[in-house]
Amino acid sequence: MIRVVCFDLGGVVIRICRGWDEAAERAGLSRPEPADADFLAARAASHHLLERGDLTPAQSFSRTSAASGGRWTPSEVERVHHAWIAEERAGITAFVRELNRRDDLRTACLSNTNAPHWERLLHGPDYPTPRLLRHHLLSFELGRCKPEHEIYERAQQSLDAAPQEILFFDDLRANVEAAKRCGWQAIHVEPTTDVVTVMRRALREIEQKR
Repeated sequence: MIRVVCFDLGGVVIRICRGWDEAAERAGLSRPEPADADFLAARAASHHLLERGDLTPAQSFSRTSAASGGRWTPSEVERVHHAWIAEERAGITAFVRELNRRDDLRTACLSNTNAPHWERLLHGPDYPTPRLLRHHLLSFELGRCKPEHEIYERAQQSLDAAPQEILFFDDLRANVEAAKRCGWQAIHVEPTTDVVTVMRRALREIEQKR
């Protein structure tokens, strides 16, 4: 029996940019040449530490700027960072509200995220859905990132649910497989599809098997 429906945020609840160049263009900061592999690797490492809560935003932006050799200033890195978040998925707010009206279910998010993004999602007028979720399980607060085993353990403790009672949706297969190894019911959703329809169908099919 499913007791918790848990969503990833970026890629599931929220559409996000799929890379640095797309986010830079959204921020109005595109360059004639695409970002090179060494810079992207350094940026990813810095961003991972930010999402674990091991770096402050200012430290992460400065590290990323330095990795670019000054091609991107810290303030420009910050602008790209903010532009990474796009719009909510069509229909996601209605779906979560439907789930919240059920007495037998709770809603949650388990997300690799960071303080600036979460502040925007929690208080921004364009993002009503994160505020509707009953439980917010965030990597920078938990001190771990998906697909690390510990983040699922800590999330499960916070949810006070058995692993098989959690239905989890994520757009990255590694995160889904890690959740399954912890005993969760986990579904991969492809971000280019109609994500809400896929999740509705998955929940319905699981509940029909009860």
